Amino acid sequence: MATAGQFTTGRFELAIDGHSLAVFSELQGISPVSHRNVAPVTLTLRRGKTNDMQLFVWHRSGMRKNGTLAIYGAAGAPIARYRLTNAAATECRTVHKFDSFTLKQKTAQVQTEEITIVVERLDRH
Repeated sequence: MATAGQFTTGRFELAIDGHSLAVFSELQGISPVSHRNVAPVTLTLRRGKTNDMQLFVWHRSGMRKNGTLAIYGAAGAPIARYRLTNAAATECRTVHKFDSFTLKQKTAQVQTEEITIVVERLDRH
């Protein structure tokens, strides 16, 4: 069940320095009705595990970057877009979850990637 400030429908695209970095299935930290937040905001994004290392490289660099976060609804249409100013990837990790669905008495392990981003300024545009 989603908590306040958490979305699990649609998709979320993170672009840094004008280039799409990753697409996520879950976002926590803002709502699509937020218009502006000048105080630091912490965003957490999750997606299925991939072999793409761009998120990890950004996290390891310690660099603050500017970018955008686009929120798409379940039908695929954009519903909100945010400008991220001085965003830093403060945590990037693989999360291991166990799926309760069993097939032939085996439990599947589901891996997801999670990135936490602290944004100095967040503006909806």
